[in-house]
Amino acid sequence: LPGGMQGSSRALWRNPVEGPAEQLPLDAGAYEEGIAVSGDGETILLTTTNLADGMWSVSKATLSPPRMRSFIKDSGRDVFHPVCASNGTSGAAMTHTSWPSRQTSLISFDTSGGGQPHTLAEGDFMQLKPLAIRGDEVVFSRSDAGETRGTLEAISTEAGSDARVLIEERTEYI
Repeated sequence: LPGGMQGSSRALWRNPVEGPAEQLPLDAGAYEEGIAVSGDGETILLTTTNLADGMWSVSKATLSPPRMRSFIKDSGRDVFHPVCASNGTSGAAMTHTSWPSRQTSLISFDTSGGGQPHTLAEGDFMQLKPLAIRGDEVVFSRSDAGETRGTLEAISTEAGSDARVLIEERTEYI
């Protein structure tokens, strides 16, 4: 990516179906690879790096008016790989820490900023990577730490819900 790994000078661009690419009217920043856009194009969730401590968080941007703000951060944990509902009203992301042990969480949140994110699933030595939001469920892949292949699962955003396996065969979901 332009700006280098965890670089502080990356710009965001829109590539229309027809016509040339155009830079979005947002300041350059330390943007990582994870970006999600709502179906209506009004809400953008992206992984950003805090240059002071190197931790990842999720920022929220809008284009009308053009603005961006830090949105989801968790002290001592990286928050990354956001996904956004097609209507832009909710989101999900993965959190990770390696101290005192390697633990990953799948979280969901209201993109209007109302309320705190809540944990849907947790696991030690595994990845819980959100892929999509479908109604009141988050679709995600569950894989062992360091592995790219996992199962495809879904979990309701309602508190106390259990994940259900959609496809048990381990494969790479993107």
